[in-house]
Amino acid sequence: NVQIGTGNSGAGGNIKITAGATEQSDKTGGRIDLSAGDGLGACNGFGGATFIEGGIGKSSSGGSITVSTGYGERTSSGNMTLVTANAGRAGVSGYIALATGTSSLGNSGWINISSGNADTGRGGNI
Repeated sequence: NVQIGTGNSGAGGNIKITAGATEQSDKTGGRIDLSAGDGLGACNGFGGATFIEGGIGKSSSGGSITVSTGYGERTSSGNMTLVTANAGRAGVSGYIALATGTSSLGNSGWINISSGNADTGRGGNI
């Protein structure tokens, strides 16, 4: 476990994980992999889950989560893939759920799926 201190009179501590950069023209910057453990038991050996969760805001908004691909200074930005793994011999593949939370006062959240503009080509499909 890695735990950073709490703040009694100020902000809580931060964690930043950064992979190494490279200036070599034909090489790639470092990669960060977050992976849960394998469940290798012969009977009910479930793989571990990975959670990314924003913090609770007791008297204001909760913490946000942003997942962003890298900017390509000379060419394309990075791709983003959201996919469930193929099913095993006796199961179904997982599902993808996009949902906003409920609201007891005011509007609930919204889901926006959009494609960027293209200056000299066609905009992307959805």
